[in-house]
Amino acid sequence: MAQTTLNYLNNRNLFSTHYLESLVKENPEWKEDVTDAFNRAKKLFNSRKESWSRMDESMLEMFLIRPILKDALGHHFVPQAKVELGARRPDYAFFENDGILSEALEKKGFDDFYLKAVAVGDAKSWKTSLDKKVKGAKGSFEFQNPSFQIDHYLHVTPVQWGILTNGRFWRIYHKDTSYKLDSYYEIDLATILETNDIEGFKYFYLFFRLNAFVKDASGRSFLERVKDESIAYAKKLGVNLQKNVYDAMRVLSEGFFEWKDNALAKDEIGLRDVQENTLKLLYRLLFIFYAESLKLLDRDNPEYKKLSLESIKYDVANKIDSRELILRATTDYWNKLDTLFALINEGSESEKFRIPKNILSIPAYNGGLFDPKRNPFLQNKRIGDEFIAKAINLLAREGKDFIDYSTLGTRQLGSIYEGLLEYKLKVAEEDLVAIKEKGHERWLPKKEAEGKKTFDEIRVGAIYLATDKGERKATGSYYTPDYIVKYIVRNTLTPILDERRIAWKEKGLGERP
Repeated sequence: MAQTTLNYLNNRNLFSTHYLESLVKENPEWKEDVTDAFNRAKKLFNSRKESWSRMDESMLEMFLIRPILKDALGHHFVPQAKVELGARRPDYAFFENDGILSEALEKKGFDDFYLKAVAVGDAKSWKTSLDKKVKGAKGSFEFQNPSFQIDHYLHVTPVQWGILTNGRFWRIYHKDTSYKLDSYYEIDLATILETNDIEGFKYFYLFFRLNAFVKDASGRSFLERVKDESIAYAKKLGVNLQKNVYDAMRVLSEGFFEWKDNALAKDEIGLRDVQENTLKLLYRLLFIFYAESLKLLDRDNPEYKKLSLESIKYDVANKIDSRELILRATTDYWNKLDTLFALINEGSESEKFRIPKNILSIPAYNGGLFDPKRNPFLQNKRIGDEFIAKAINLLAREGKDFIDYSTLGTRQLGSIYEGLLEYKLKVAEEDLVAIKEKGHERWLPKKEAEGKKTFDEIRVGAIYLATDKGERKATGSYYTPDYIVKYIVRNTLTPILDERRIAWKEKGLGERP
């Protein structure tokens, strides 16, 4: 989930939400008593509580933001450091201690000044949105999207971490992902303080205090550990999900053949059609799981919630856990999915749905994936509830835990899906069993497997998935590591963008197009 079950925390894919809700509490820092820091922050917040929204940026910094940074979080910082080269400067540069700060002040060059900074920061007025350009403002840098500004500061300095705040909302950005503008960790400090949630305050204090940015004896800071361990969790999750997607493909394919009214034969044409459209169905489901996790589809809206994939997955999970019978002769889940697919394809204000925008606003995602005219097979065929339930449970859960799709990157999800392209849907001409040899999983006629350890079985006439080599699981990967992608982008697009900037500047249109 992008939005956690903690209403004061908004994790926008910077860390793993599952890690934040569960695993982070295993860190020794979580056992610290934060009462004193909470009381200091609470006192500062209440000192002029009714006035924060009326203050301009400079006053809010003076009376709230800087005192919290210094007195509650223990930071050593320089506001608007005057360095040469005329570069645009962050509102704050944060240092490990006053000694390093003093050394930095003696530096004259822009890069030299920030060389030992642990973070940069930018502050806005209380009512300023951290995601939108000031309404009606021209193109000057000061009025750009605040998220754009912090990204700019992170990329013109050697610093890895950035803090952005308007006093109420506090965000952390990382250089690797700040360019996305919507990848951050955000805390609603006002809500935590107003509800006296000291445990919740740890999500602010432990992440924004000085020690969160300073490297410990292991050579990593607290934030670096959280980020690294989130990535490790995402990789493990990706491996597990890849297995589940493979199993879901087999289940859904079987479901198409088992629904008698589909009139599908297990011949070359039938196998090809089922495989092709099962892949499309899986892609639809993965798309929606991911979109709902990031709230691109508003799963919190009560009207959307009735139609959502999230509501279906919870219903499926409850029935499976309670051992309730789910029939293969009914299509309730398929009908719900069909309605959801139509909503996504046509939009909530379409002729079919006619939902007022003030009640629900789902734009039409008309890229073709959900278009019934371009996917007549999925429009005309059906799968029984038993098979849909099994497949959705495989895609939604790992054991009893729901999968945090927001933790996965789009390329990681893409690689999981593309990995399925190596498989062919086949019909077993004899009983088969799966064995593992030299790290490879492959199918073997059951009669040849005597004395071998097996872990899966296919009866004659049943469908199964295998690669052209007869392997049960493909060993290749389509996933390209981030550092390779960034290298390619940097060395192909950067020269082009530099040329455009020079041309833009020569025309007297400013520094940035």
